[in-house]
Amino acid sequence: MEPFVTGLWPELTVCRNVASTGEPCVFCGLTRDARSLLAEGRLPDAPHNHLAAVFFTLFAVEALFRVSAILLARRGRLLPWLLTDAGIHAGMAATLLLLR
Repeated sequence: MEPFVTGLWPELTVCRNVASTGEPCVFCGLTRDARSLLAEGRLPDAPHNHLAAVFFTLFAVEALFRVSAILLARRGRLLPWLLTDAGIHAGMAATLLLLR
């Protein structure tokens, strides 16, 4: 799939921040680390992005949270979950801003 996508949209494989400033962004290296995680079941010994484990853990927690919210929505208990979700996302956004 990757050669196909690269052939159609070569600009997708280049980070816009690196291309314009020469500095890696917060997300640089996550695709390579995700590929290693999915192929080998673990992150490489020297991950391309030092925050990869944090991002992937947050992604897994978010997926579990969304499934739980969907199951609870069927029982009419959605509002507390939506407020919790908003708080979690505000915290994640604040964390990303502080890590810049």
